[in-house]
Amino acid sequence: MSSPWRKFCTTRKRRLPCGKIVSVRASTMQLRCSTLRRRALVGVALGMAAIIVVLPKLGLQRGIYASVAGGLALAAALAAAAPGLSRARRAAGVGAALALAALGLVLPRWNLVTFSSGFFRVSIAREYISRQIHKKAWQDPKLVFYEDGTATTVTVDQWGKTYSLKNNGKVDASNDSDMATQIVVGILPLLFYRGETPPTVALVGFGSGVTAGAITQYPIRSLEVVELASLDA
Repeated sequence: MSSPWRKFCTTRKRRLPCGKIVSVRASTMQLRCSTLRRRALVGVALGMAAIIVVLPKLGLQRGIYASVAGGLALAAALAAAAPGLSRARRAAGVGAALALAALGLVLPRWNLVTFSSGFFRVSIAREYISRQIHKKAWQDPKLVFYEDGTATTVTVDQWGKTYSLKNNGKVDASNDSDMATQIVVGILPLLFYRGETPPTVALVGFGSGVTAGAITQYPIRSLEVVELASLDA
């Protein structure tokens, strides 16, 4: 055995065969990979549970708090069981986790009207900023429906006689300027249909129902609606 390998395979207490060292290192790597794999699977499972179970049941705001509170509870448990910490540091860690959890209970609730206003739209943000600069009042709509789903937050705003259906703050349907689009998008494909028998139609997303209603005015065989964001309400 050459000198570098002999040095590599030598400990302070005794000389070990090089194969022994290699096998120990290989098993250690396998153990680390197995641990990382289990951690990844647990992380994916918890993320899916938060989306499928927590979010629909508790809503976005309370769901976020519940997830944070769960993380703080785990942190408190780990701090309490940490063998390398003194009793004072363990108590400080548990106390900090409990204090942060209590702080979440006294934070102000979200303003759902502002939350669903859609300020990511440049025109709305520009109008809001302009009114703030010129000291003009910003009129908020009346929120008549709010529901957090697994894929989107659905709201319905009322401006006088106008109702707007929003997904994550973006207006996707209304009984005002959007009516033409909602009707034409359902009727236009049927105008190009040249079959001898009534068509079978599939519509992705129910929305406000106007498009589905427009399609049923055409002589069709059947209409099947595939909803992407099902809500409990």
